Parts: sequence; C-alpha cells; structure tokens
Amino acid sequence: VYAWGLNNDGQIGDGTRFSSVIPIEVTGLTGVTAVAAGNAHVLALRNDGTVWAWGANASGQLGNGRFALSRVPVASAARDVVRIRAGGDVSLAITRRRTGLAWGENSSGQLGLAGATTNDVPTPVGVLSDVVDGSAADTLSLFVGADGVLRSGGTNETGSLGDGTTTARATYAAVNGVASAITAAVGGRSFGVAVRADGRLLSW
Repeated sequence: VYAWGLNNDGQIGDGTRFSSVIPIEVTGLTGVTAVAAGNAHVLALRNDGTVWAWGANASGQLGNGRFALSRVPVASAARDVVRIRAGGDVSLAITRRRTGLAWGENSSGQLGLAGATTNDVPTPVGVLSDVVDGSAADTLSLFVGADGVLRSGGTNETGSLGDGTTTARATYAAVNGVASAITAAVGGRSFGVAVRADGRLLSW
C-alpha cells in the first residue's frame, strides 16, 4: 500500500503527521487486496479477511476505539471480510457470510443503528441480511442485497435516500423505484447513483 497527500491526521499511515507530495509505502502491511479512504481515514483489507485502519478517529471510524497514526487492526468483529467501503467519517464492511457491518459517524443515522451519534465498534446492520455490496458517504449509506434490492439510510434533506421524502431515517429501507435488480450503488455527499442488471444508470 502507498499513500500520499495531506497527513494532518496520520492518514498516510507512516507514523507521522508530515504531508507528502510523493507516494510513501505503508510499511509492515502486506497481503492487501483492497483499500478504501474516507475524509481522513483509511481502511485496508488483507487476504486473510482482516481489516486494518489508520488516520482520524473522532467519530470511531477506525473501529478500534483509539486514534492511530500508523495502521492498527479493526476490532475483531470485522473478520472474514470480503469488501470494505469508506466515506466521510463512516466505515462499512461485508463479511463472507454476507453480513453488513457499520461503524463511525452516525449523527444522521447513516449507520442504520439507533442510539449514539458515533459507534467505534463494527456492528451488524440488523435489518439487513444477505448483503453483497455497500457504499458510505458523508451523511448516508447504501447497501445492495443479493436479491438486488437497494436500501438506504441517513440524512435526507435533498432526497438523497430516494424514498420519496426529505425525512432522515436511521434504519435502512428500500429505495423507491430502484428496489430490484440493482448490481452496484454509490452514495455521494447528498445524492445516490445505482446500476441495474440491464445496464441502466439511475440517480437521485
């Protein structure tokens, strides 16, 4: 893994807060198959199914309860992971058993977990099962089920949840009109985009 750019929160993962204009190797981290970056934190997925994280952690987005300039393992709840996603101060993971896990910023209900505004331990998103993909953004999250159903949760002032309202929701519900045959979805700052199995692109 290599990282570069701003490093005020240790997001480069080299153990310092010095920014770099050239790629720097994140040493001591091997067997990495995927990375995901949020505002100022990074997740890395290793081929043994473990997730590692570094950078900012004010919202618990590292999933281990402490700030980290260098890489640290995410809490043991995130094991046997096959996909990782990060956005804003939110982290998501999907396990081999197709369980969706969420942790980090939750002030808008984007984790789909009622209660605290932050969550520093990877927690199963209880209303979802058989999850195959997901997307994390600043204030909303999306999950795609094996059945092709797309579900969203979080803030909704601009209709970014796609449920036909502008009311925030702290539990995931199907996106109106695109709730079947979805193969991939991405959430932006205040909008969502999805791809259907027939190749059509949808946005809201």
